Amino acid sequence: MSINEQNMLRLYLFGGDNMAERQDRRIEKTRKIIRETLLNEMKELSYQELSVSKLCRDADIGRGTFYLHYNDIYEVVQEIEEKLLTDFRDITFRHFDIGSTFSDFLRELFQYVLEHRDEYQVFLFPHDSRFAIQFRTAAIDQFYYHAIKYQPKHDPASLRYKTVRNYEGIAGVIGFWFQSGFQESPDQLVKYLEE
Repeated sequence: MSINEQNMLRLYLFGGDNMAERQDRRIEKTRKIIRETLLNEMKELSYQELSVSKLCRDADIGRGTFYLHYNDIYEVVQEIEEKLLTDFRDITFRHFDIGSTFSDFLRELFQYVLEHRDEYQVFLFPHDSRFAIQFRTAAIDQFYYHAIKYQPKHDPASLRYKTVRNYEGIAGVIGFWFQSGFQESPDQLVKYLEE
């Protein structure tokens, strides 16, 4: 079999260039290390207090490597914040647009929070952080959008207040769950709320 035929077979069997896939995995691995190190640092310091040098030292990467992936620390922060917002929107659209139950929505949301507890600890607790306020506004808008869509005959002002109540209730439950060390599973938490 010629080299060209071998390459064609590899493309057919594996769906792409293995070298490019390995490169993509290395890039994502490096970016993940940077994000995780930033999250660990932000448990003690605000991102304004961090330096690229300290972040690189703690991540065990060179400054040049950092700058290959990000322009500055704020870009890493923005990437994490945008992912939290996008994932929340995806969860709400997935559940509200297919008509699943509110319990199904909560179960997936609680599972997501559990899997991303470090991000939530840093970015949403304390509640008065810039991002926590931005997230709250976006979440309430998402809930309100779905409430208006599925209950068009209801009074919009009434729906807005109910949306705020629902968001604050969920945020309160998540905050309490967080403070208690996530002792309950997402399923158990939903069960408590259904009782």
